[in-house]
Amino acid sequence: DASDAAYEAVFEKFPKPKGLDVLLDEWALLNYEAKRYDRADELFQRLIKEAPNSDRAYAARLNLAESDLIAGRTQQAQKSFEELVASSRSTSATKERSLLHLVGIQVDKADWKQVAALCEQVQQQFPKSDRTADAQFHLGEAKFHLNDFPASLKSLTGLRKQSTAAAIRKAEWFPQLWVILAEISIRQKKYTEVSAVVSEYRTLDPKSPHLYKLDEILGRSYKNQTKWKEAQAAYRRVTESPSGRRTLTAAKAQLYLAETYLEQKNYKTARGEYLKVYYLYKHPEFQAPALYQAALIEQSLKNWKDAINAYEDLIKDFPTSKYAKMAKTRLAAAKKQAGT
Repeated sequence: DASDAAYEAVFEKFPKPKGLDVLLDEWALLNYEAKRYDRADELFQRLIKEAPNSDRAYAARLNLAESDLIAGRTQQAQKSFEELVASSRSTSATKERSLLHLVGIQVDKADWKQVAALCEQVQQQFPKSDRTADAQFHLGEAKFHLNDFPASLKSLTGLRKQSTAAAIRKAEWFPQLWVILAEISIRQKKYTEVSAVVSEYRTLDPKSPHLYKLDEILGRSYKNQTKWKEAQAAYRRVTESPSGRRTLTAAKAQLYLAETYLEQKNYKTARGEYLKVYYLYKHPEFQAPALYQAALIEQSLKNWKDAINAYEDLIKDFPTSKYAKMAKTRLAAAKKQAGT
């Protein structure tokens, strides 16, 4: 507060001091570092107004755009970042930060074509930047979502080879790198590679809270190979994971776990596992098909009362689901068989 007051006093005595832009920038940054963000933004705005042609004014615009982004004014922030990237007055550092923010905005929007284009722009304009790994990951991520697996692997495999580097290991996206690599491998039916990716990440970070995501993919890999015990063990690691319990991924794993027992014609166990999806999770996209399968099993076992109850619960709890429509037909048949 004393420093802020000192700057205030200087400007009261000398409204247009020499180096006005430098002083305003220092004053704003002083408040920013003191976490007085509103005051900092006020001073950055003053800098832009009183010294609009200063290089520091463009840096101030970047700070204000970042404030907009943090405050949830994404559209306004995006416009400012785009202007900073296009401006010949912006410094290289300002353009780079602006581009990376634009990447983040488009990732949040899941506009993968834009993400890919922006990441390629970062790589072309700032090849020696210490943030190129971020652009490389998001480029690989975008290419994955665009189903361009060769291009995705080209980006992501390079990062995988650097996985022991501290900067790479600390990146927020590091766990997702392995999830995408495993997902590409299973889609390409390279099941040995799925196991290799999961094993490598487990060795790198055996206590990672993200391991359950990889175990779900590993479970699917084993399921596709009809390795039922291995699949079941992987799925149970997902559902029992402290960080994965009750998540969407765990609900999916529980559904697939039930399917492994159904495939083995172990109907009673399958029924119990399907019902766990319905009772333990709050994800209708998995609860509805699980309850439908449980009802089918009850019907096949001639447990007409339980089948009727399951169909009725499905119709009541998930009325807009396609499974509700199928359940109505099945319900009538089950009631007929039960003599009700």
